[in-house]
Amino acid sequence: MAGTLAVTEVSEGGSVPTLRVVNKGDRAVLLLDSEELVGAKQNRILNTSVLIAAGQTILIPVSCVEQGRWGYRSRVFTSTKRSLYASVRRKKAAQVYASLRSTRRHEADQSQIWADLAAKASEHGVQSPTYAMSDVFESRDKDLEAYRRAFPPEPGQVGAIVYIGSQWWALELLPG
Repeated sequence: MAGTLAVTEVSEGGSVPTLRVVNKGDRAVLLLDSEELVGAKQNRILNTSVLIAAGQTILIPVSCVEQGRWGYRSRVFTSTKRSLYASVRRKKAAQVYASLRSTRRHEADQSQIWADLAAKASEHGVQSPTYAMSDVFESRDKDLEAYRRAFPPEPGQVGAIVYIGSQWWALELLPG
């Protein structure tokens, strides 16, 4: 994460729904809802977007995107260019919203996320011992790269709308 941001487990024992972020830089850093963080004891995704001020250390709410692994692969997380599938992200967002209303915490239904990830791996014929989201993305890397080449961002582009057939599928927009 460019050397100024360190994302780690909260302790040696870790905590599935929480990670520690230290911003060692002199600028704020934005982590996006559903962005994948890979490493440490298990891969996670953010349960909400978080702005980390320069010099700040905070705990962030996350969900696990691989089932069954609980052992270090690295001490810090790295960011990927991936985020949670739109269909699962929509469900997670509804769960987090309901959790905020009832408990004031950014929590998702971890069992449902695992079930949705296992279904996505099965749908794509991906064999993964932990049903890791990253395994499905990596199995489709050539297809995804072809899409990236076919639809490069325009200069100044800050979002995208996806319309397939006769249905809206996604909207992503970030302030420019």
